[in-house]
Order: sequence, then structure tokens, then C-alpha cells
Amino acid sequence: MDSITKSVFFSLFVSAIFSGMLCGAKATSLFVFGDSYVDTGNRNQSAQSWNSPYGMTWPRRPSGRFSNGRLLTDYLAQAMGTSSPVPYAHLQQYINLPEGVKDGINFAFAGSGVFAGYEPTNFATQVDQFEELLRANLSGLPSLTDSVVLLSTGGNDYLLYLAANGSLQELPAYIVNVTGEIVRNVERLHGLGMKKFVISNLGNMGCAPYVSAVFGFRRCVKEFDLAIAYHNNLLLQGIKASLGSGDDADFVILDQVAAFSFIFHHQYLFGLKHKLQPCCIGMPGTDTYCAQTSESGESLFTLCKNPQTHFFWDHIHPTQAGWAGLTSLFIDNSGFIQSKTPTTNLATWLSCVQTSRLSPL
Repeated sequence: MDSITKSVFFSLFVSAIFSGMLCGAKATSLFVFGDSYVDTGNRNQSAQSWNSPYGMTWPRRPSGRFSNGRLLTDYLAQAMGTSSPVPYAHLQQYINLPEGVKDGINFAFAGSGVFAGYEPTNFATQVDQFEELLRANLSGLPSLTDSVVLLSTGGNDYLLYLAANGSLQELPAYIVNVTGEIVRNVERLHGLGMKKFVISNLGNMGCAPYVSAVFGFRRCVKEFDLAIAYHNNLLLQGIKASLGSGDDADFVILDQVAAFSFIFHHQYLFGLKHKLQPCCIGMPGTDTYCAQTSESGESLFTLCKNPQTHFFWDHIHPTQAGWAGLTSLFIDNSGFIQSKTPTTNLATWLSCVQTSRLSPL
């Protein structure tokens, strides 16, 4: 057993010991911002995520999620003991119901970026939507003090930068701009009353099928590592500088690189046989994609037999099994998170609303 594996199992043991030692009131609702990694249905029906075989594992029909089943959002809500928050696009269907939006609201929009992204709804626009609801004094909104912000954004900005043949010389300055914009909008959310933040950094983009296809899905493209490391370091430093002092905010950074790497090196612990080969992808040698069909209804994609044995679902998104593995690492041990206040794991952190002064990292 290598040192990383020992660390994970030790953290699991420690979390079991401390699972009952909670420090305060439990976080009860979730407000979500970002892209397709956390969007649970805000894109309209023209998006491929509303077509079969998306959602084939859960809820056994397309639900607007870019996966065969549940996402990070769903598993984090489950860890909090709540249902997944209502997608902003479907808000009117819920606000007059008895349960309303007590579990929060999901503003994340697949294809969005920190800046433009593939869609016009960027991170700042999502914060605008949240602010408009607060100004409208929407009835039934849960307490912001007892709520958590989940944020996952930035990947589309870099994919578009590469697609536009952005230069390597200008990439560091672009990373500074991207991370700076993330921090500015996190500060806006804090100013609007949010106190607890779960922020995902960027994972191993060079391992995504969109990129690793050039090597036949046999290995990751390591040339991305330095840029991703620079982004993640700037993001951590920016969030620490913004939320790291004072006693009215707390945060956890989800270390996607560490979690991706652990799963890729110990895939069988998670029931995964295929770590890079996607389950659903367009026909070889074409520019088709998962769920695409011809005008006559013929499938223009290939589908694996068992998505639960694949980490990746399509060209860039994890399967439900992939998200379950990633989230279990974040939830159950401290080796895959970076937090403002010392914590055993994300599960314990979610159970605490800090009432005393918080110590910065």
C-alpha cells in the first residue's frame, strides 16, 4: 500500500472517530454556480443533455445533466441531507409549492465560463440572477447564513482559449484574469450574504477524452499540468486573501487534481475498469458527439455496455460512478480538500456553522 493510499484510509478512520463531534448548526441548503460539472438542468431542451442516453443510469431518462446520472451537485446535497437545489430555469414551477426552494437554487449553466464560455450565461451573469432574486425578496428563500455556495467554473475558458489558438506566451496573463474574475464574483456573493463556500479547482484537463483522444485515450496530455497548477494556486491564494481573514466567512477548495490522480492510480477501488476511454462518444473519425442522431433518427455515437465501469461519460464529463468516486474522496477525508479552518473532512465541515473567530490558513 503506497503512502497516498495509507493517507486516504487513515483519513477515513479518523473521520469515523470524529463523525459525531460536530461544531454547530448544519448547513441546510445549497446555491450552485458554474458550468456543466454542476448544472442539473438549466440548459434548454435543445442541449444534448436532454437526449438519450444522458440520464440512462439515473433517473433513467434525460434530466439536463451532462452525465449518465448524478453529478457533484447531487452528491454534495446528499451529504448535506437535502435534495438537489431547484434549477434556476425551472424556478417558477417550484416557488408556489409547499416545499418551495428550501434546498436552494442552482444557477449553473452548462457551457458557461468565467467570461463568455460557450454560452452567454457566464459566472457574473449567474451572480446577477441571484442578486435579482434577493432584491425581489423572493418568498421561501432559505437562510443564506445556513447555506453553502458550490462553485465549479473555469474549464470552458481554457478550452475556448486553446480552440482560438491562444498563445502560450499570453496564457499566464489570461490565467491571472480568469482567477481574478472568479475571486471578484465570490466576493460579490459574500457581500450578498453568503458565508460558506465550496469551490472546485480545475482537474486534470489533459486527461479529458476531448484532449486525450489524440493518444487514443491511452494517456493524459501532460502539457496541461503547469497551466492547471498555476490556475489552482492563484485561485487558492485569491480565495485566501478574500475570505481567509475575519470571522464571517469560511471556505473549502476541492482539489480535483489530487482526486483525479488518486482515482486514476487506484481505479479498481472504485469499480472502474476504464479511466480514460469514455462511455458515450461520437463515431470514430467524425466530429459527431454523444446523443447525436441523424435526420432519420440513426445514432451517430457509440455507447459502452456498462457506464459504471467508466470514469468518463462523454468527451469531457465524468460518469455517475466517476462523480461518486470523486465526491467520496472530498466528503470522507481531508487529503483532497484545502480549507480555511482545520477540519477532518468535508462532511464534518458541512455540519458546522462557525460561531467563533475563524483562523486563516
